[in-house]
Amino acid sequence: IRGGSGYTYGAGSRVMVMMDGLPILSGGVNDVKWNSLPVEIIKNVEIIKGASSALYGSSALNGVINLITASPGIKPSTNIELSAGMYLQPQRKELSWFWDHNPLMGNIKFSHLRKIGSFDLSVSGNAVYDESYRQDNELRDVRLNTGIRYNASKLKGLTTGFNASIQLQSFTDFLIWKDADSGAYMQNPDAITPMNGMRTNIDPYVSYYDQHNGRHSLKTRYYRVENKFDEDPDKDNTADVYFGEYQYQRKLGDHLNFSLGMAASYTESKTNLYGNHYGSTQAVYAQLDHKFFDRLSVSLGLRWERYTLDNTDDESMPVFRAGVNYKAAQYSFVRASFGQGFRYPSMAEKYTATDLGGLQIFPNEKLEPETGWSAELGFKQGFIFNDWDGYIDIAAYWTEYNNMIDFIFGIYNPP
Repeated sequence: IRGGSGYTYGAGSRVMVMMDGLPILSGGVNDVKWNSLPVEIIKNVEIIKGASSALYGSSALNGVINLITASPGIKPSTNIELSAGMYLQPQRKELSWFWDHNPLMGNIKFSHLRKIGSFDLSVSGNAVYDESYRQDNELRDVRLNTGIRYNASKLKGLTTGFNASIQLQSFTDFLIWKDADSGAYMQNPDAITPMNGMRTNIDPYVSYYDQHNGRHSLKTRYYRVENKFDEDPDKDNTADVYFGEYQYQRKLGDHLNFSLGMAASYTESKTNLYGNHYGSTQAVYAQLDHKFFDRLSVSLGLRWERYTLDNTDDESMPVFRAGVNYKAAQYSFVRASFGQGFRYPSMAEKYTATDLGGLQIFPNEKLEPETGWSAELGFKQGFIFNDWDGYIDIAAYWTEYNNMIDFIFGIYNPP
């Protein structure tokens, strides 16, 4: 997201990715497993640009992506999609390693949503086969998702349920190319590491609207990532993440809303690449939103979060955000915002020590958290012309980072 180098090379993320309001970053590595996200049942994608750690914590240093899954409507709905394709030869013939045939790909995905009495039911799945345009980079992937929600009839305002997903896959990762010509779509044979993986999450939740315009929400998630390397068992790894968040929202009058919340997580990672480690976070936050004169909206947020790794590293950090939006005319809006952000280094970034076909990866146990801030000034003008309507948006923004963490290619002399 604009200027933040959102994702580091294979580990860590400066953008918080969420699914139904819960973080979906893996434990240990803190990366996004993109093909485990249920694209076949996504209803909306919400994006926040800039530092957003005040509400979302570590890894929201550069923004937030929140995927919202669909809920059943009045009528049941079923959707099935099939697709297939092939990779064509590149124009530069020296890049082609697959002269005998064109690599193929195929995909099937489905979803079924329906109401059964007081229950909402969703089932979806996805299967992928991809030979890849890169040598020894095949992917076989199967995923199944389900969700059940109960809307209590005897206690109005009470909703409870869970979402769950499991994914099995077999693939060979592609870390770095062999050379810039005939080996551009090939990698060093010593770096080829076939892998079998499993990813699963279970997300119980409950929410309740009380009689005072208040909403109580408790969301939890258990997320496990497991990778097995049949040809190199020393690289086997597992990571478990336990996450919970309680939030209270209340509306006071017609123009004032406030939110209070607390969140906690525990991560346990087991791997020979960087050893066994565990970490935990605890956080409290608050946000206040007020609208003045039906034209000016003001938002203020504050968060304090504490992070502990192996009972040795202990970091705590307060962050602040503020935003205003002024309606200058019927279709004209002026906005300004300021936000602070931070990101704790992942276990993989601090401790990984391995080699891949002559490429060495070194640890750095002295890494400190990234910090930064972003500010924006924007103007939005809407227009209607005959049967056309649209808007023009102009924004200027400034972002700064301290202690930015990234893997760097270089030559490191002994020791």
